Amino acid sequence: AFNITVNNQFWQVGAYVDDAQTDLLNEWGGQSAFLVNLPMPVGLGSGYYEVEVTATSVSDPTLSTSQIIPLEIRNTASVYVETVDSDQSYIPGDIAQSMTFEVRNDGNIEDTFEMSLNIPDGMNAAFTGLVDGTRTTPIESGASVNVTVEFSFDDGISSELNLIVIAKSIFDDGVIATGGSTYNVGSSQNQWLKILPIQQVIIDDYEDEVVIEVVIKNQFSTAQSVSMDIDPGNSSSWYQSRIDSSDRQFAISSGGERVIRITFDISESTLRNLETPVFDTEIILWARSDTVNDAAQSVIQVQLRKIIDETTDDQSSSFDYQGAAMWTGFLIIIIVGVIITIRILKNVEDDEDDYGGWGEAGYQDSITANYQTVISAPKLEPDTKTPPIQTSIPTLNQLQPAELSPVAQQPVVETSSAAGPPLPSSGLPEGWSMDQWNAYGHEWLKHQQ
Repeated sequence: AFNITVNNQFWQVGAYVDDAQTDLLNEWGGQSAFLVNLPMPVGLGSGYYEVEVTATSVSDPTLSTSQIIPLEIRNTASVYVETVDSDQSYIPGDIAQSMTFEVRNDGNIEDTFEMSLNIPDGMNAAFTGLVDGTRTTPIESGASVNVTVEFSFDDGISSELNLIVIAKSIFDDGVIATGGSTYNVGSSQNQWLKILPIQQVIIDDYEDEVVIEVVIKNQFSTAQSVSMDIDPGNSSSWYQSRIDSSDRQFAISSGGERVIRITFDISESTLRNLETPVFDTEIILWARSDTVNDAAQSVIQVQLRKIIDETTDDQSSSFDYQGAAMWTGFLIIIIVGVIITIRILKNVEDDEDDYGGWGEAGYQDSITANYQTVISAPKLEPDTKTPPIQTSIPTLNQLQPAELSPVAQQPVVETSSAAGPPLPSSGLPEGWSMDQWNAYGHEWLKHQQ
């Protein structure tokens, strides 16, 4: 049997054997094989090295033999990229976060590495702080640097996403290494935490804060550490929502529940200047487990209601618009009544004027209006055999005051009885002349029976 030893003249090589002694060898040509390990440690510079291996007889230590193993170490590129264990759940649509990955130069020369990412759908990621956005600074052999990746996730993502970080040697582009991380995004499991649903939140007052209570339930077999967060979306343009400081992170026992409080702040101008009487918005409440990879979410509906003050101006304005139709109707009725009254008075005045001084047209209209049922006087053809009766009718200007009747103020007319029917005891009908009586008097007497 023989003892095997390695003489590390160049200790950087770090050569060694697994078995320090061989099996018992037969005489005259017995053999035994053993392995010399050459680990080629990181940072071993290029050049020529020697490893001396010696075999010494166990039974006679003066008997030994040695073998020199020559080594040539060349310039070598090698790189390592860290794989990071992401031990939390991430909220889709949340603000960007960052994570660092170690990149180590395992080659034996200074090297620079070109970095790239393989990004899954629904994730946004980019390096920060790299030279030209893609390369590391030169890294000495055996040294390392941390590269930073900034990332976020799209709204609505609920899945397990794998990000791959890739490093490629500039010295030898055939040398590539990968690392990365896995991210649980959204409610990919949604079984260990639960947010109990709540009703719509109504905000119609700016003077008092609106506070709601939300229940978080632990459905995991052990206690959990929970972090709460709010995704305000576009609602931050209208109001502020916040979780009470004591409810932002807490522990909750297995099967237990925790009530958290959310406060809404809104300004007076916001509620007064809403374009519509009601305006609907929403926020997303997240409960993220710091114990297991799980997160729960709940969409909370928030309705804003416009403030309308009951001031004097508002009441006046309300009267002008709401009562306009009613008052307009009243005015129209009054105006129509006035117009009708004016027309009636005008007609009466016209009638009085016609009776005071009828012309031929006025007479005809009066007869028609007052004696519509009286049969029209017949047209008399002149009798050529009988001479016409001459009637002397003095004019009003020709009569003397003594000749006027003191009662009727009618002129005394002298006429032949043969010219017409006898006058009634009351005298001529009002408004009639003797010519009219002579022509139509018999019709009047017939009508009056």
